[in-house]
Amino acid sequence: MPKTWVETLDGHREAVRHAAINAAMAIASEIGLQKVSMSEVASRTGITRATLYKYFTDVDAIFVEWHRRMLEHHLAHVEVVAGKDGAAVDRLTEILLFFAMTARRHHGTRFAEALRDREHARAAEERLVAVVEEVVAGGIDAGTLRADLSPREAAVFLQGSLSGVHRLPDEAAVKRLVGLLVDFVSVQT
Repeated sequence: MPKTWVETLDGHREAVRHAAINAAMAIASEIGLQKVSMSEVASRTGITRATLYKYFTDVDAIFVEWHRRMLEHHLAHVEVVAGKDGAAVDRLTEILLFFAMTARRHHGTRFAEALRDREHARAAEERLVAVVEEVVAGGIDAGTLRADLSPREAAVFLQGSLSGVHRLPDEAAVKRLVGLLVDFVSVQT
């Protein structure tokens, strides 16, 4: 079936947004976040500034959209892991390792700090906690995770305990911390 005009237009709009985001990120990596301008983004994207302003109100809006998309991508992965068959402890470990390694790579930078307290980031954090809470509830039901903490308490504790992983010296330290946390919430046999 041929695409409708709306589908074609929506695809074009998404392609322009994607190109502008990529251009802004490339410029930021070359000359720094504070030096990115709408003029340079438009030029690199191959559109006019007026057209760029139809898509983004300012450079900050471009970076927020990039961050929102990255968080959405990460959360989609976490949700796939949460939905896998298998032991809750294994799924919890995989989720926490993914979150911790991603946080270690990206947090602690000026860019990440500037975006961390935005509404989209707070919503993503809450979504992560909800996914972890669901996995923990399954582990409690299966008798493999501690029942003296509610699933919500355990999920908030686990997520919060990983918030400073960017300050750890290496990935081995991150893995040790995740192992310690999973051991803490697991039923000791």
